[in-house]
Amino acid sequence: PAAFTSSTAGTGDGTISYRWESNTNIASPSWSTIASQTAATYDVPSGLTTTTQYRRITISTLSGVPCESAPTTAVTVTVQAVPTAGAIASSQTICNGGDPAAFTSSTAGTGDGTISYRWESNTNIASPSWSTIASQTAATYDVPSGLTTTTQYRRITISTLSGVPCESAPTTAVTVTVQAVPTAGAIASSQTICNGGDPAAFTSSTAGTGDGTISYRWESNTNIASPSWSTIASQTAATYDVPSGLTTTTQYRRITISTLSGVPCESAPTTAVTVTVQAVPTAGAIASSQTI
Repeated sequence: PAAFTSSTAGTGDGTISYRWESNTNIASPSWSTIASQTAATYDVPSGLTTTTQYRRITISTLSGVPCESAPTTAVTVTVQAVPTAGAIASSQTICNGGDPAAFTSSTAGTGDGTISYRWESNTNIASPSWSTIASQTAATYDVPSGLTTTTQYRRITISTLSGVPCESAPTTAVTVTVQAVPTAGAIASSQTICNGGDPAAFTSSTAGTGDGTISYRWESNTNIASPSWSTIASQTAATYDVPSGLTTTTQYRRITISTLSGVPCESAPTTAVTVTVQAVPTAGAIASSQTI
């Protein structure tokens, strides 16, 4: 507490000294002398945990006879209860550049005063260094879309009573895990076949990569001039063998899918490979049968 200053000194015919008293039972006061405090002012030691009243008695000593004044009006140091942090929910995984779900308040913070909050973030998971998120004082927080770095978040409850803000401990941190952008790898290679032929299987010359479990999506396009890609059903392996009987020049590409904590993230497509289907040659005609 701030020191109690003497706004008006005590008076008397003799030498002036003081006695300070304290009381922690506000409803039914029981005053106790504070040892060794005889000055006009009193600085309460740091670390007070209980709401306490203080008062001062002036002592005038003349010819060795001490006479006491009535006590001053008591002043009160109101000690706020330690605010509680409450709880926020919950950790999650997103794709690089994605939009995390808002952190909701599963349990509100509490305190003796008006409640507000401070949100903090940390990107150094191994050695945290927390930073305040500007202008975020509500119980919930919606992280802006576009997050590219794995980040922790926590909330502090602030209870403000009589203009004095008191803070809770932080909530348990929640983490938004940002997956690395999956790589597409590469497939091989473009080829030419006869009409109705059987293309060679597209092999995986470089596997796709990602933070999670890897699967693939294969797509095809028959409009070479103005591509419109369609997913090839049930094709999730690294390689793909086009069925025999292809009659139209077709492009193929592969997307890598990395799934972490149930969240699938996609790579850019591989460079497209083309199966060029030759038109059916025409036989022409020859003339003519003869006898010799």
